[in-house]
Amino acid sequence: MPTIPKSRQPAEPLDALSSLTDEPLAGGDLWRRHDDTHIFADPLIELVARHFRLLGEPLRLKLVAALSGGERSVGELVALTGAGQPNVSKHLAALAQGGVVRRRKEGLAAFYSIADPLVLRLCDVVCAGIQENVAQQAQALGIEFAPQRAADER
Repeated sequence: MPTIPKSRQPAEPLDALSSLTDEPLAGGDLWRRHDDTHIFADPLIELVARHFRLLGEPLRLKLVAALSGGERSVGELVALTGAGQPNVSKHLAALAQGGVVRRRKEGLAAFYSIADPLVLRLCDVVCAGIQENVAQQAQALGIEFAPQRAADER
């Protein structure tokens, strides 16, 4: 499988866990607000769940990662993910419908880019949490764990 060129590598992960707790985005805590009657706002919770379902497919996450460095053609995305063109196109259409990516046509070629950069922050937060959990588990088992570093740090 081809590697992503250094110029297209995702940005350095944010200190994701602290950034969410210390500085919530404007309106970012709305989904947690509730009253004694309704507990949580069902329409908002449904929107949040729909967004997480959209990102719950591994190929879609690979596509988001590939697009984190900038716009790419469908052909490039097929080569980077190793998935078939019809499958890549189907998942790109779902991501576009969900507002995660945008599509641009140039002749017969279609190019995609990230439309919602917050999705990258969300992925950084999830990855940082997983990395922290793995490090804690390794420490509890007495295993030395060194988090994987970005290619440009090596």
